[in-house]
Amino acid sequence: MDEFPLRGFLLCSNCSRVLTGSASEGRKEYYHYYHCSSTCGCRYKADIVNDAFLKELKKYTLSVELRDLCSDVLLDVVNQETSGSKDIRKDILNQIDLQNERLKKGRELMLSSKIDPEDYSLIKKETEVDLSKLEAKMSEFIDNPFRIEEFIPKAVNVISNIADWYQRADSEGKSAIIGSMYPEKLHFDRQQHRNTRINEMSEVTYLISSAL
Repeated sequence: MDEFPLRGFLLCSNCSRVLTGSASEGRKEYYHYYHCSSTCGCRYKADIVNDAFLKELKKYTLSVELRDLCSDVLLDVVNQETSGSKDIRKDILNQIDLQNERLKKGRELMLSSKIDPEDYSLIKKETEVDLSKLEAKMSEFIDNPFRIEEFIPKAVNVISNIADWYQRADSEGKSAIIGSMYPEKLHFDRQQHRNTRINEMSEVTYLISSAL
């Protein structure tokens, strides 16, 4: 059992160095502590620190109803943010359709002898140049490989159950969860963990849940 899942993620409250962890042998058992490698004297019992962090993760727990509501809110935000790109993409598709229609009409006019083959060739070259430019623009708006409407509910569900995921995870899994949620080191003030910034998805989910 890893007694120090937060090792490497905690900062000393005295000198801001990264805390390490070690066991101290008592009369009947070992006692585990997070502590600073300097002489500042910062030291916390590991079980207190670990329990406080688990309590922090449980703040993200939501009922099924609130998870659905949280997912809907996030989807609305994403749709609003991407609406401009969708309009541009739609306009490019319309322009591509117009160019293809122009080429089709030019071919029909040539076949009915209403224009010369040379004129049709000129129309075709111009149209192909325009289509090439439009397709290049279109490549900037290729859909993501995953569907956002499926990703957000899954992400909200994982975050809402993150405390359970954390408890079941091995040492590597715990480190992955901590690192993904907290891009900056944590401070422990003897009662709770503090962090200046958390992962954006976690932050939005927590803010929404707090407001409900």
